[in-house]
Amino acid sequence: SMPDPALVQLDGDQSVIVERSFTAPRTSVWAAFTNPEVLGQWLLGPPGWDMLECSIDLCVGGGYRWRWRHGDTGEEFGFTGTYSEVQIGARLVDTQSFDQGTHALPLAHALPLGGAMQNSVVFEDDGNGTRVVTCIRYPDVATRDMVMGQGMATGMETSYARLDHVLATSGAALPKETGAALPKEKRPGAAKRRGIL
Repeated sequence: SMPDPALVQLDGDQSVIVERSFTAPRTSVWAAFTNPEVLGQWLLGPPGWDMLECSIDLCVGGGYRWRWRHGDTGEEFGFTGTYSEVQIGARLVDTQSFDQGTHALPLAHALPLGGAMQNSVVFEDDGNGTRVVTCIRYPDVATRDMVMGQGMATGMETSYARLDHVLATSGAALPKETGAALPKEKRPGAAKRRGIL
């Protein structure tokens, strides 16, 4: 059976919390969020958009550049971000800015120029699967309300449903090294030996 759709909750004036479970191990889900080759297969939002650019430098102070183009209209937009926290297999924190590109109208998951978002993404074991909890903090309540009003939740779930398919069809093909540093929870010494803690 397919996982339940993403649960979206407002938090205070400026934040949104999105919870979504996936029927895949944490190493695979982490890879899907941090490996450009996998991310580009599912982080596409509404139909019609292709990912033009997906570069990720996965370290504190490193960053990412994501850019999309619409197949029919040729319009483009993107996001750039900088990581302030990277805990392999467990947690990402970044500051994200919207690059409007040539897109004339606000998008379902877009942000006005000049405003940065603070994102945190936590990966947790959930039975045989993985729960991903994303907290997005917008610059102000007006921005959050605008983004929510444009159907951000629907756009995220469209991407997550695509990720379900990617995980189901290519789970075995996901790069193993992405999760190599994932600490085993049953062996508390393992993380220490690998120099994570």
